[in-house]
Amino acid sequence: SYTRKDYILYFFKYIWCQRKNKKEIIIMSNISRKRKQPVVSEDDGDGATLYDDFNSKIQIQNDDEVEDDVNEDEEEEEEGDDDSAEIGEDEDEAGTEGLQSAELDGDDGDDDDDGDDDGEYVPHPHAGINYADASDSSEDESVINTVGNIPMKWYDDFEHVGYDRDGNRISKSAKGDTIDNFLKKEDDPNYWRTVYDQLNDKNVVLTDEQLDFINNLQKRRYPAGFDPYPEAMEFPHESEYAMRPDQPSKRSFLRRRGINHFDISQVYKLAQKIRDGYIKPKAPKPPQYYDLWADKPKEEVNEWLPEYLQPKTSVYRPRGRIIAPKVKAPGHNESYNPPKEYLFNKEEEKEWLSSDRRDRHQNFMPTQYKRYRDIRQWQGIMRQSFDRCMDLYLAPRRRKPRMVKEWDYTKYLPELPKPKDLRPFPTEEAMKYEGHTDRVRSITISPSGEFLASCGDDHSVRLWEVSSGRCMGQWDLGEIVYCVSWNPNPTFSIIAACSDDKVYLLSPDTYILSEPKEQVKILLNANVELINDPSWGITWQYGTKEQAANGIHIILLNSSGKATKHVAWHIKGDYFSTTTPDAASKSVHIHQLSKRNTQAPFKKTIGIIGCTSFHPSKPYFFIATQTTVRIYNLAEQIMVKKLQPNLKWISNIDVHPLGDNVLISSYDKRVAWVDLDLSTKAYKTLRYHKLASRRAVYHKRYPIFATCSDDANIHVFHGMVYDDLMKNALIVPLKVLKGHSSFDDLGVLDIIWHPEQPWIFSAGADNSIRLWT
Repeated sequence: SYTRKDYILYFFKYIWCQRKNKKEIIIMSNISRKRKQPVVSEDDGDGATLYDDFNSKIQIQNDDEVEDDVNEDEEEEEEGDDDSAEIGEDEDEAGTEGLQSAELDGDDGDDDDDGDDDGEYVPHPHAGINYADASDSSEDESVINTVGNIPMKWYDDFEHVGYDRDGNRISKSAKGDTIDNFLKKEDDPNYWRTVYDQLNDKNVVLTDEQLDFINNLQKRRYPAGFDPYPEAMEFPHESEYAMRPDQPSKRSFLRRRGINHFDISQVYKLAQKIRDGYIKPKAPKPPQYYDLWADKPKEEVNEWLPEYLQPKTSVYRPRGRIIAPKVKAPGHNESYNPPKEYLFNKEEEKEWLSSDRRDRHQNFMPTQYKRYRDIRQWQGIMRQSFDRCMDLYLAPRRRKPRMVKEWDYTKYLPELPKPKDLRPFPTEEAMKYEGHTDRVRSITISPSGEFLASCGDDHSVRLWEVSSGRCMGQWDLGEIVYCVSWNPNPTFSIIAACSDDKVYLLSPDTYILSEPKEQVKILLNANVELINDPSWGITWQYGTKEQAANGIHIILLNSSGKATKHVAWHIKGDYFSTTTPDAASKSVHIHQLSKRNTQAPFKKTIGIIGCTSFHPSKPYFFIATQTTVRIYNLAEQIMVKKLQPNLKWISNIDVHPLGDNVLISSYDKRVAWVDLDLSTKAYKTLRYHKLASRRAVYHKRYPIFATCSDDANIHVFHGMVYDDLMKNALIVPLKVLKGHSSFDDLGVLDIIWHPEQPWIFSAGADNSIRLWT
């Protein structure tokens, strides 16, 4: 806690005391920062004296050395002066006064050890000097912490608040709670004037002067003893600087009738000088022309002149002139013996000659020469030179500034949640169902999620157990089966399959339970009378006994002879629709299974219809043509909306379980999300597939959907639909599932979600069915 100056002062004080008196040393400890009382130390006879104020031990000369020094000093004093000074100490004053000085007692060559005042009083040379106050140190002695001007919150997690001048840590002071603060407020009379010093971590009591100073600041008053209005110092009347005689008088600067007469006189003088020819206007500089693309001209340089005396160029050059564009370096096609792949064949040569000169990607035709001397003069050299001049003449004169700072495109992207926060969704292949001998076109799953049905080009419909992958049954329909669909009503276990111009109603309970349930028997009862109207274009038939034993109960025959390629069930399980794209006005039929009835809702052709779907909760019927999706109200028999997703060829549609959004896939590699409450246009268009998109399906329970394509990939997305109409749907890409192979430019042909789990089934052109979990 002592500075270097304190130690130096102690050292000189110690030397001075040694010279005047070899027995007593008085230490003025009050010059230290702690303002201690003076300490008087004497030799205790052991040969050493300890000074604790230095935080170290200082050893003093032993008694023998002191006696020798005293004798030598006495001899010198006898030869020189008869009077000698003696340093005495008054122990009573040393204990009471804050700053003591040593008293000098004079005697005729005799040293008085008992400290009596026998001689003349000589004041101490350093008496009355406060060395701490006399120090010129610019540091504030009240500041103990040396961390500087930093935020003290950096030390919140440490047990200390900083470091002192010696580098030691300053521990934090104990801080009381609210109760301790309240008790201190009641007991301590100086509590109201106590402030907290955050730097040194201690409480400071303000003095009366400091309080007065703060009070004056708050009330905007001058401090006591300060005169804000001192007396003005008188300026001598006699000017030290005389006015020049040629200066205009003060009267000339006064305006008379808005005219300054002094300015008028000056104007007259300038006009007279111009008439006489003394003042000549500067001649305009002639325009300077320079070559924009020329190199910097080289003036004659004198070698014996230094660089700063060299003549400057006389050509004016704008700052930052544009450099002429460089000629493209010749390539292999311009060689006299180019490689064969650069030579034109007959068709390319004919096309190059017949095309316009401006449309050619190069202005010459590569030619091969065996020797360099066989090269002829190029006939297009004049044209090339002219084109080069035109390039220089028509070159843009504007220099484009370089973008030094790269644009951060991430700030323009929407903030999407991370995929790991949107789980669960399928990420890997769990099982593979093999058994089809040709491509699998369509798959469907039971409402319970236990069984899976599939169909394909091998003329069969197969029934699979999801958990084990075992094929439980098979129906051979004799023709390509385009589509299968399971009745969504869990009461009726019925599968509808489209094969050529027939629609088969199959009972999977034949293989699952050996015979159908009672509800299925009642619904598929063969005793119900069939009323076939020729205007329907559909004929209802019951299967033969052999077919009924195999699970084929009802067959619907299309009288047009065209292939039926799509079937869709109503959510209640009694109605289903079939689509025959090539049947013109008879493309769509709606069937009622319980009454064996059929309706053809359209009398006129509305386009090529690819697929249909029912609304999950409203009497709406969706019909997808080639470029649009029409929504009809079956109860009122009117068209409600016409969706235009801006797609070239729609492949399939799927309605959200809530019924307010529709997914539309197309063969032009895109998938459109249409919000029915927002607009008839697409809300989002997804362009993630490289080939035709075959299907897009919503999950019935989780906020996820998936799309499949001929590029053999399945894309899984997060699609959250909110109840708030002011909030749009959230779409986030999650995962790309890869595992299928492409055959004949066909990849994944169909996908379907598990009704309860976040699992997805896929059917591909590689004759396999895969489960992704």
